[in-house]
Amino acid sequence: MRQDSSVMGFLALCAVLIAAISVPSTHNAKQAAADSTGMNLVGSALGPALNPQNSQYPVPRQIQVRSAVELDRLFAELDYQWPIEEQTNVPPLEVTALPLDLGALETPIKKAVFFRTLLPLVLFERNRIRQQRATLLDWMHMKRPPSPEILEIAKHYRVKGDLDNLTSRQELLRRVDTVPTGLALAQAANESGWGTSRFAVNANNLFGVWTFKRHAGLAPRSADSDTRHAVRAYPSLRRAVRSYFFNINVGHAYEQLREMREHMRRAGKPLDALKLAAGLVNYSSRGEAYVEEIRRMIRLNKLDRLGVLTIARAEPTPDR
Repeated sequence: MRQDSSVMGFLALCAVLIAAISVPSTHNAKQAAADSTGMNLVGSALGPALNPQNSQYPVPRQIQVRSAVELDRLFAELDYQWPIEEQTNVPPLEVTALPLDLGALETPIKKAVFFRTLLPLVLFERNRIRQQRATLLDWMHMKRPPSPEILEIAKHYRVKGDLDNLTSRQELLRRVDTVPTGLALAQAANESGWGTSRFAVNANNLFGVWTFKRHAGLAPRSADSDTRHAVRAYPSLRRAVRSYFFNINVGHAYEQLREMREHMRRAGKPLDALKLAAGLVNYSSRGEAYVEEIRRMIRLNKLDRLGVLTIARAEPTPDR
């Protein structure tokens, strides 16, 4: 993506194109189902929200599109390319739902549209978590009693111990951290069939997340009357991305990943998507075979070489 055009011109173009293609969502029924579970951007279900006035990061511009071709055209008009170059300004776009005809595109174009759709959503969530982590580090450095904001973060990340205790503080910091962009993109592509699965299209579920609340999701076609689980439905793609990060950060199955991530932090090393993939052995019943498949997708799509990416009008977001 070129960086020689003015930021104001870039955002003005975004506004014009978004207004031109916005249409009513085709996922209203699924959104209602997900909303009925109590999911809310503000509150414990999805974590403490950032105050936009206090955040260095931009508010995303929501868009809804009729077709994958139209979405690809929008990206081209914004000079938003894939493969993406390092030091790129990523448009602050939030595509709320995948186009129904994504699978009709030729494979290289389909993959490029999918990655460009998901990349801003992953970066937005990484930025949100990085700001929470910065808040925690500032608090720990000042050695003050926990503020209501700190207590809210601890509650969301399910750390119940006394925050005056070093072990509890370390556990909280271990959980409030990001996942490499390339790892998140590879898992989304794998779990959603490049955004073409029934669950991705009809439930905005990109990561194969299940729920035991049958009313809150879609039942697998192979499910019988005794099946207790469903594939969780989300009101938007961004909610699905946020849920993924939350599951990685609090789920018992991913303790190994969090410990590996903590060791990388203490060693002053960037987060390594290929190494951290080892912590996903419990993500799928396929175990080690699943880990190797995710690693293969990362390598083939060069997702471990994304470098420093920037959401427009935000500070650089290194993949670390």
